Amino acid sequence: MKKLALFLNLLFILSLNTFSQQDFWFNTNFNFGSEITGLVTSINNELFASTESNGIFHSSNSGLGWIAINNGLSSNDISALSISPETQTLIAYSWGGNYFRST
Repeated sequence: MKKLALFLNLLFILSLNTFSQQDFWFNTNFNFGSEITGLVTSINNELFASTESNGIFHSSNSGLGWIAINNGLSSNDISALSISPETQTLIAYSWGGNYFRST
């Protein structure tokens, strides 16, 4: 019984070591042009990123590609971004005190 427990512990430790050697992160090499101030995800696994001076970006492919979605924003200086869990409406707040809601 002790040999079995020792074997299982050794197997567990080796599996952790194997996992830790795998790449967990990869660079998507996307340049938003300014600092990211917020990142939210929808229930459909869409990503939305707000930036300090370039507005809001949308990704529908897990962050591999992004497009700007700034139509209707009077300011691209977004300081906070959130998403309503019930309606999936985006809510953005700009550094200048403007409040925006997606349609």
